[in-house]
Amino acid sequence: MCIRDRKQAFKLLSEIQALLDQKKSKRVAGDLEAIQAIAEQICDASSQVYELVPTANFSHSNVRPLDNENAVLAMLARVQSLDDLAVAAKILLGAQSLDGSGGSRVEYIHSALQCAVRLVDAGSPEMKALEGYINLTADPQCYLYTGEGERSLPKDLADVSVWRAVNKVQCFLDSDLTKPTEFWLPAGSRVQERGSSADSIMIADPSKPHDVKNGGLWLGRVSAHGHEHLTKLSKRMQVSAVSAVYRVDLAAEDGKAARIGEVGTRELLWHGTGVANAISMLSQGMLVKPRGADQCGSAYGDGLYFANAFAKSRGYTRCHNGTGLMLLCDVAKGETLKVTDGDWQTRVAIARHLHARKQAGLPPWKVGEECWAMTKSQWGSNRNKCVVDKVEEDTGRVLVRTLDATRTPTGDPIGFEPDELQPVPNGDVPEYASDITGTGYDSTHVMAGEGADKKPEGGVVHPSGPTMPVGANSYSAHDEIIVYDAQQARIVYVLEVQETTLLGMGGAWRDSPLRKIEEKKE
Repeated sequence: MCIRDRKQAFKLLSEIQALLDQKKSKRVAGDLEAIQAIAEQICDASSQVYELVPTANFSHSNVRPLDNENAVLAMLARVQSLDDLAVAAKILLGAQSLDGSGGSRVEYIHSALQCAVRLVDAGSPEMKALEGYINLTADPQCYLYTGEGERSLPKDLADVSVWRAVNKVQCFLDSDLTKPTEFWLPAGSRVQERGSSADSIMIADPSKPHDVKNGGLWLGRVSAHGHEHLTKLSKRMQVSAVSAVYRVDLAAEDGKAARIGEVGTRELLWHGTGVANAISMLSQGMLVKPRGADQCGSAYGDGLYFANAFAKSRGYTRCHNGTGLMLLCDVAKGETLKVTDGDWQTRVAIARHLHARKQAGLPPWKVGEECWAMTKSQWGSNRNKCVVDKVEEDTGRVLVRTLDATRTPTGDPIGFEPDELQPVPNGDVPEYASDITGTGYDSTHVMAGEGADKKPEGGVVHPSGPTMPVGANSYSAHDEIIVYDAQQARIVYVLEVQETTLLGMGGAWRDSPLRKIEEKKE
């Protein structure tokens, strides 16, 4: 799918979204003739989209028109994925074409991405700070730092040689590699050495993993063309889920520094994604994707999602051939709307109401105004429609009474803080929020319930200014931070992460989350 087709598909999908909005308004007005005309336009536009976007097995049978919001969002996600894959494929194919031409693949990739890349030195204070950030927000997963005060290796670490497949490697029955087998070791796999010769190593036979006496299979360390097949891992690399950290400076994000400094409250935050998406971000910078394009969801609106804990973002990082890319970004949070999981839409509605009143020079609530009350247990588990009875001048608290006579509590009206009451929209149907426009806030901070604002002793501050916050040491307890303006976030570091499970160690060969040994298909 070429760039022109992708742009045209995005344009058509935007037009369909506008037609769906028109269709809703015409339905309210009862204009059946207009509704039919809009439906026909949606069908025509849908047909054009299907002509542009590849479908499974290139089949166009039984496809429905994109006549609802969910269908449009799903198609947006597909087109965005194709866009990311196209960017990544062009760069990687260009690098591959240099084989034998004398050019450097790494230098080509750097040039294509238009970014400066520097490997962070293992013995530097910079690496020590980054490793501390990783390991304070997850079980120890990084052992790269090798200077004073370096982390000790696990006491139960076996004294064995472990190798990692750089490419897909064929297995042989002999150390001279003259008797090939049907087994291939997938790229990215890790195996334990059980024997070695000058140019090859022996690993367990996957069909007989416990049979040590009769040997196993042999792998060549280098291909016939001189390319490295296998690389031996140091003890630290055997246990470290992070294999390298790179400092990056992207040409695509040159203009973001001013906006980040203007918004303020900067933090270094994690972002996990797939390899293709990460390469696309390095080429184009971080962008707020169209709604629905983020396959991991957008529960808190259309924005860029970050975490203050390594483990949380690691869960969103999808590896390819055992390797994945994580991003550590300088994020300007500015004024933050703090919410708990599940109440974001409500908090946005309240924030918009209060901000609009403040901008107009009006009090947050006035006597006789209707609202919803939801936070007091005595009002029941459902929201209650109320009316403002009184606003206390000294405290600012709002006293309300329920409008449902059957549930009116006895005694005095109940008091609420101004931000504990939600405005009643027209028709009693809350408006769906896709961002925090009109709230007066710059970002959303989803509080997980613990550790959100804590910076215990051992937390670090990056030399360039942003802090490294520390969340709680539990996946479910980690916070999310969302910004809705791409100018508030820029990529500072790229982490290469890797699977650490071994193949060929007893039953681990079959149980490994990595791909099994593949049969060679002629």
